[in-house]
Amino acid sequence: FEKAKAGSFDQLKTSIGTWKSEAGKVLIDNKHSKTGKHCLQLTGGEKSRVSLEVAGTLQVPGELTFWAERWTSRTPFSFRIAADRGKGWQEIYDGDKKIRVGRAFLNHVKVGLPVGIKRLQFSCTSPPNTGILIDDLRIAPTQPQKIIGVEVLPLTLPALVGNEASALLKLKIETTGQRDPIALTELHATLADVTNHSDLLSLQLRHSAGQGRFLASKPVASLDAKQVTEKPFVFSCPPSACRLAEGTNYVWIACRLHQKANIDHPVGATCREVTFSNGKTFKLNQAQSIQRMGVALRNGGDDGVNTYRIPGLATTNKGTLIGVYDIRKRSGSDLPGDIDVGMSRSTDGGKTWEEMKAIMDMGNDPKWRYDGIGDPAVLV
Repeated sequence: FEKAKAGSFDQLKTSIGTWKSEAGKVLIDNKHSKTGKHCLQLTGGEKSRVSLEVAGTLQVPGELTFWAERWTSRTPFSFRIAADRGKGWQEIYDGDKKIRVGRAFLNHVKVGLPVGIKRLQFSCTSPPNTGILIDDLRIAPTQPQKIIGVEVLPLTLPALVGNEASALLKLKIETTGQRDPIALTELHATLADVTNHSDLLSLQLRHSAGQGRFLASKPVASLDAKQVTEKPFVFSCPPSACRLAEGTNYVWIACRLHQKANIDHPVGATCREVTFSNGKTFKLNQAQSIQRMGVALRNGGDDGVNTYRIPGLATTNKGTLIGVYDIRKRSGSDLPGDIDVGMSRSTDGGKTWEEMKAIMDMGNDPKWRYDGIGDPAVLV
């Protein structure tokens, strides 16, 4: 949008096609951008809508990409994209809950386009004079997917008793293209030499696209610990279970620990090879990925509490562990709020813990924002 004149428009010609304002206020913003100085803004209100008559017709499947910034956290908010192949409009993207608020265009949107697209339509509903900013919009044919790299990443993340899944090993798979997507079909691995089988209940294979956090991953295959011997074990996935996205993918070997697992034991795994639906196999020779164990003492949702945060930990002269933390009852937000201070106590080095106690509670009067108290420190 760099060559466009700032301000509202009825019709605008660009290299990608001709834009037509159809409803509400649509303009070229010269104060914000992802790159350059200009971007497109749909200002919201009851509905702002703009259509793009695409220059040329896609003869192969394509991809629409752009960067977006939601300009308000207030509701209502709706952002949709529709496509016309000559037979009327059909919705192809619902961004109501996907486009995040925040400066610097946090959202890189990718939308697959079928063959024969003639027009695209962008619409936004939001509080007046807010809406959505769009920049660096492109339309291009999709490329066949290729795997360009597979590697095991360093990982230090304690495996916790009480969690449904704990990460043991992290694998990064890089791809280009999105046409004819490739899937992970097999992963061969072994448990680390230091692992005690009796500490395990099950093993999982998990996948996430783009996000390198373990919490963003989803399970795609699992094995009962009894199925796993000293020899290599294999996760097998149907092609639909672990399709790779364009860009960076993360695959995790994870475990669920036995409730009576000995937290003094380490636990880990080694990935030997991975096989994909295109028939290619990558052999890996990295060292074992080994984690220490711990206990998931407090998780969000325990005892009906939204969030536990700001932990403090100390050891008394007798070896007793004293853990303190915020009990954030209604949300994860900071003070003021309905927040008390909790304490947990262990006399056996953290293997078992006594029931949580609320040791500081200033009341719960809504008039005073529930009399919150938090951010504890513990001294011995």
